[in-house]
Amino acid sequence: MTYKPLIFVTAVLMTMTACEKTPSAEELYPQMEDFYTESCGLSSVPADSVRMFAGKVDGYTVRYPEAKQHTRYPQIRENIRAASLRLSITINTEWDGEIHIGY
Repeated sequence: MTYKPLIFVTAVLMTMTACEKTPSAEELYPQMEDFYTESCGLSSVPADSVRMFAGKVDGYTVRYPEAKQHTRYPQIRENIRAASLRLSITINTEWDGEIHIGY
């Protein structure tokens, strides 16, 4: 009985499994691209919509923690942060008279 064919087959199988490419986060979690696209428009939606979107992203990354390795994740978080920090100042230019503050 010769073991040469068995050794050859084993070597080929080992080589084939060693060459398998591990998928990247970009390949495994394409949903992050959709989240990024949606996050780019957050500045034009109400604050409660920003909170709902942030919850959706957080829920996704809780289910798939490796999705945080996606290159878009930091950009998504930054877009959420920027849209969450809003300051609105309204100035009424129609005064009802003068207000004098004296000492």
